[in-house]
Amino acid sequence: MPQTDPSGATSIFAPASRGTDLSVATTVHRANASRAAARRAASANNSASLRGPPGAAAPLASITTPPRRAAPIPRGESTSPSERWFGAAGRTSFLRQLRGSGYAAPVPTPLAVVCDFDGTATLLDIGDEISKHFGGVEHWEAETARFRRGELDTRGIIEAIYNKILASEEEVRAFAAATARLRPGFSDLVAACRARGAPFFLASGGLRQYIEAVLAANLSPELRAHVRIVANEGLFGPGGLKVRFPTEDAARELGCTACGSCKRVAVAEARKAGARHVIGAGDGFADRCLARSADSIWARDGSYLHRWCVENRVAHTPFISLDGVAHAVAAFPA
Repeated sequence: MPQTDPSGATSIFAPASRGTDLSVATTVHRANASRAAARRAASANNSASLRGPPGAAAPLASITTPPRRAAPIPRGESTSPSERWFGAAGRTSFLRQLRGSGYAAPVPTPLAVVCDFDGTATLLDIGDEISKHFGGVEHWEAETARFRRGELDTRGIIEAIYNKILASEEEVRAFAAATARLRPGFSDLVAACRARGAPFFLASGGLRQYIEAVLAANLSPELRAHVRIVANEGLFGPGGLKVRFPTEDAARELGCTACGSCKRVAVAEARKAGARHVIGAGDGFADRCLARSADSIWARDGSYLHRWCVENRVAHTPFISLDGVAHAVAAFPA
């Protein structure tokens, strides 16, 4: 159901799942009640049959919250969505449980996450920073102006901002690793997916090479191994940096001819892997395809995608950090 802020100017939608009418908070409440009943029965019967296997993840009952609707996020709000839902103490308890589990016994789940990279997983758009640093700010500004005027589609702007770059692949990787900062909650989101056995796709219109460099510099090998990258490939040479679009044919089969590396492909891969519910997270123009194909969408607060979702009445959850998405993964029913 839509919720309207006090001014009545903006409609913000509570988390919703197309076709399943899923509310994360209600799910957590019901899961807690079910597990509490199971523990009482186990105690009464002096039975060990209800206990999980050694090393299994802690039950969802450790995350307690009454069902509620997601409230509109005030502008300038610094508190993360997870703290607003669960309280600061609940968030701290969740993160301790997640980090202390050792990720040793993933629990399979019919869930997957598809997350955008530039501006979503990271605080800055690293592709833009690479273009400005190696190709010149004036060139980047001129090409992005053409994109805003509608002269270039998403594929076209990707090719245009990189074609002046003469740097080597090693130089670009080193710059990306030194420049990027992951968005708060990203590592915990990947860890939550790994603990639940839920595939995590990092889908991007950027280049695989700089994404790999950023992840290698910021994630543990165990978490890095759980990330599946769906992105374009940079072809470095003396004539400038060219871009190869390895998922272009698959994107066309899914109805997209504009993105080059369309996030619908990652959603389709998630469904092939067995996911019945795909959570998407993004911020930009190309993430509209993710919002249309995922079952629920998180849009970075104040971003293009956030405004597009509001204007088109697309059910979504705004976020500042990715902590709330990590909680949604942890609370998803097995």
